[in-house]
Amino acid sequence: MGRIASVIKKELIQLRRDKKMRALVFIAPILQVLVLGYAANMDVHDVPLAVFDQDMSARSRELTIAFKNSAAFLFAAAPESLAELSSMLDAGSAEVGLVIPPSFGRDLDVN
Repeated sequence: MGRIASVIKKELIQLRRDKKMRALVFIAPILQVLVLGYAANMDVHDVPLAVFDQDMSARSRELTIAFKNSAAFLFAAAPESLAELSSMLDAGSAEVGLVIPPSFGRDLDVN
């Protein structure tokens, strides 16, 4: 621990002596936060989506329409089977697969 304290003390003395270094130490992190704050964008847009609807109820169609109208997803296809959905995901024609189970509408109406 003594070595670390010595290095910190030495660096603080050096920082006090060199005015250019002082500016660099304080301005560089501020610039990095500003630039990287705009560069790192976590928004999701136009992700290809495949929907396998096993229920075919009004509620499942509402859910599918909600995903289609979302700016985050781009409707790619409506596969007829899980195997077809899996092959679409493997091939890259869809990046997200949504499987709506057969009892989806009924389960929502019960709860």
